[in-house]
Amino acid sequence: MSLIFGEQEPEKIETIFDELDDLTRPTFERLKKNLDIQLAARYGIEENKLMPWHYQDRFFQEAPKVGSKYDMDTIYTGKNLADITSYFYKSIGTPIDDMLAKSDLYEKPGKNQHAYCIHIDRAGDVRALCNIKENAKRMDTMLHEFGHAIYDKLIDFSLPKTLVEPAHTFVTEAVAMFFGRLANNAQWIQDIFGIDDATKAEIYQSSHASSQLRQLVFSRWAQVMFRFEKSLYQDPEQDLQDLRWSLVEQYQLLHRPANREQAADRATKVHIATAPCYYHNYLLGELLASQFGDTLSKEFFGGQSFETCSIVNHPEI
Repeated sequence: MSLIFGEQEPEKIETIFDELDDLTRPTFERLKKNLDIQLAARYGIEENKLMPWHYQDRFFQEAPKVGSKYDMDTIYTGKNLADITSYFYKSIGTPIDDMLAKSDLYEKPGKNQHAYCIHIDRAGDVRALCNIKENAKRMDTMLHEFGHAIYDKLIDFSLPKTLVEPAHTFVTEAVAMFFGRLANNAQWIQDIFGIDDATKAEIYQSSHASSQLRQLVFSRWAQVMFRFEKSLYQDPEQDLQDLRWSLVEQYQLLHRPANREQAADRATKVHIATAPCYYHNYLLGELLASQFGDTLSKEFFGGQSFETCSIVNHPEI
């Protein structure tokens, strides 16, 4: 019901996820094997002894930091991320200074540690909540949240009030993800900071590998979430703990911990309760963001990998 209300066909979503599983599984298996070798060496254990907690993120939805030859955080140390975000969006013809001025960007006691964008009145009062730190992840977050913001700000406000919102949840996610990825784009970094070509090449080599692993790892976790929720609503009385770990084994290739039958692992992902039947939109957003990049690459950059392209100072894009 939730999918249909959101103008999505459940069968079509499942077909997309099945196809994506087939397309990503061989590469994920290869990269996961290499990841296991590195993690086993780090922890001094055999590969078959690796458990979910060895992968650094509690859900294995983010890729562990292993084997990176370049510390991306050093790029942003000592930099003003709000100024960088402002400069970039102004350079593509979508200034955000009015929204920055209304936003809550820095850490403070008792503040929500997450990040989000909110359109207060559907008439242009758009704001973001962030917790800026001088690192690559927070640069991604700033570009991401103000990607949401410019999408909302540029909706046609002459539309009926109920239509002044993104075309779909996964579309606004795609816009935000498209911009957020630029934080690790070597050409974008060169255009913003003026780094030399040798450093750019080093960043590209490192960021390309980490981006590939990051996208694959997230896609496999999204498979677990989509299929868990689908099965949950089909049969809520089944053994949901077993369902959860069976899907983790099948799609993430992780080992099931012993003696978890009475635990509540099935209920630890907040989205299941607070944003039900929503999570698949994140992966659809990742796919659309990649299509944005691919299309722009073909139309403006001769078809080269979008990871080697930059849209700084290109308002026509």
